[in-house]
This record gives sequence, structure tokens and C-alpha cells, in this order.
Amino acid sequence: MNFLNKFKVFIVFLISFLITSCSVNASDENVQSTAIPANGTLEVHYIDVGQADCSLIKLPDGYNVLIDSGNRGDNEYITEYLKNQGVSHIDVAIGTHHHEDHIGSMRNILANFDVDKILLPEGDFDSMVYTNMLYAIEENEVEEIRPTDDYSFTLGSAQFLVIPPKSDYNGDPNNISLVCKMDYGSRSFLFTGDIEQERESDILSGGYDLNSDVLKVAHHGSRTSSSEEFLRAVSPEVAVIQVGEGNDYGLPNDETLEKLSDLGAKVYRNDYLGDIVVRTDGETIEVDYGGNNDIIEVDGGQDNGTSNIKKTETPTPESGGTESDADIPENSGVSSQESSDTNVSGACYIGNKNTKVFHSPSCGSLPNDENRVYFESREEAEESGFRGHKNCVE
Repeated sequence: MNFLNKFKVFIVFLISFLITSCSVNASDENVQSTAIPANGTLEVHYIDVGQADCSLIKLPDGYNVLIDSGNRGDNEYITEYLKNQGVSHIDVAIGTHHHEDHIGSMRNILANFDVDKILLPEGDFDSMVYTNMLYAIEENEVEEIRPTDDYSFTLGSAQFLVIPPKSDYNGDPNNISLVCKMDYGSRSFLFTGDIEQERESDILSGGYDLNSDVLKVAHHGSRTSSSEEFLRAVSPEVAVIQVGEGNDYGLPNDETLEKLSDLGAKVYRNDYLGDIVVRTDGETIEVDYGGNNDIIEVDGGQDNGTSNIKKTETPTPESGGTESDADIPENSGVSSQESSDTNVSGACYIGNKNTKVFHSPSCGSLPNDENRVYFESREEAEESGFRGHKNCVE
């Protein structure tokens, strides 16, 4: 074979190799890769938006993911919350489905933050909230993705798998919810939108590994979701229910709470606790709520703690509690004497360094002593980037 023929063979081989390589890389986006070691502490904020869903995922690498955006009336609260968390850029927004209590503030989120892409389920919906969101997507040049097959992506050290519906479920918006599983180190989180038991059954039939340490309970804890089979497949240590206080639907349903209790899951509810933050370094899991901090035992048997966590009630003189006792959450680990020793004289408000929320001194949800910062006035707290706690600051 002469030199020219050898050169031609080499060129053909090189072109074939490049084509094959490009094909593999193009398909990688929808195929989960092997586990990536965790790199720092990841936070998931289950924002208290009442009878609605909104979750912020903050990765230590600087990436941010927002899953759902509450109702229209939650816009200012969500915007302020995100800004207090230092969020200006959102890498991925996910609207699990088209109901207002999940995409209500998405239009404003897209207008007020730099959003790279948004994931939505297939199909249209006849509402002004949905239409306005579509206008905002176009106006702000956000990449819109409507997956019909499993869609995976990686941000920093976190891997995401989005499971779209494989049916239109006769137009039921709840069942077409995008389901998202996030893996970080050895820990997993599952976000379920408002899927009902029919969709849960279909997902189970798909053979997915649903086992997750933290579950965002489907459809605000409705009886029509959270089948025993689905919950056993997830087997969560922590279950978060995004639900509004005194809602008209009587949610979460007692039957759902009983199933979670039977599994040994610790249940955290926005209506009891306000904003809930789950932190993990890829191994340990901590849950922060109202100034309290729970360390969750993972892979070590079921936790023996209360299965339905409630905010610490403020003691009253009739119950034997003193005024100084009332300032300290029951689980804070700080004694009355320690608290008085560390108080700053003349402080009118007490802030939480982690959540950027400030409280009145008599609030039953004060932060642990080491997380406190003291302010002499409301103006000082707000100028420092803190917002008032909705239950104690008018």
C-alpha cells in the first residue's frame, strides 16, 4: 500500500472516530453517570409559601436550582428569600406542573433573576399564570426544555434525574408532574410535585431506584398520593410536607402521616415550622427549622425522635415556664443562664445568621445561641439584610 492510500485510510479512521465520539457525548446528557464525590455542604430550602411548593437547592459549587415557585401572591416573599440567600443566578428552574401553586411566581422569578433554563412538562394549560410564564420565558431568553424521556444533568458535584410522564393521564395536571431525584455524595433527595398514586405506580413499574434520604411528599400530603408501595420504595429518613396552615383541604391527610410514621420517617411541615433547610455534606444530614437543628441518623436504624416535628411552643407562667425560659427553644441545647449571659443589653430583635430572619425576644422559634445576632431596632435588622419572622414580627 503506497503512502497516499495509507493516508486515506488514516483520514477515514479519524473521521469515524470523531463521529463516534460526538455521538456518545451528545447522548450523555440523558444518561446518569457514575457517582461524583461531594464537594462541601449542599442546602435544600423548603420555603414556606403556604399551600404551595417552592424549593431552592444551593450547591457549594455556586450553582442554584429552583423547583416550583409558589402562588402569585408569594412573589415578594420568594424574591426576598432568594436574595437574602445570595442568589442572583439560577442555573435550572423546574416547574413541576402547570397549577398556580407551583408556577405562580415563575414569571417574576424569570424577570428578576438570571435564569439559564427552565424544565416544564409537555402540554399547555388554560390560565393567565401559565401564559404569562411563557411570555416571560421568551422575553428573558430562557432556554425552555420539555423532556419526554428521562433527562439527566450534572451541576458541580450533584447529579439530577428528571422523570417526565409517559402518558397524558387524561389531562390531569397533577399526574404529569416532573419528578426529580438529586444525588449528592451518598445522599439522595426526591421531589415529587403533585403526582397521584396512578403515576406513582407507573414510576415503580419503570424500575427506577427511588430510594432517597429526603422526600418532598407529593401533593401536600394528600390521601390520593403516597401509596404504601411508593413510600417503601423511597424509604425516606426525612419527609418534608409543603402545606399551608389551616388550609381548606385538611392537608396533610392523617392516613399519609400514619404511613410515614410507620416507615419511621421524621416529618417536617411548613405549616408548623416555617422555612425548613436540609443540609448535607454527602454523608451527614441536618435539618434546620425555627432556630432548631436536628441531626438525622442515616443507615443506622430508624430515628427514635418524634415523627411529626412541631415548632417549640413558648412556655407561659401558668405552665411553670419563666420569661427567660420562653426565650429558648426546647431543643436549642442552651440553658436559661447561658442565654442570659450571651444576650446583648438593649437588643430589641434577635436574628438568625443562617436564615437571615429576625425575631422578637419572646418568639418561640429563636435560633440557637451560636447562630444569633442582635439588633437594637427593626430598621437595623432590615438594613443588615434580615427579614422579620412572620409569626412574631408584625
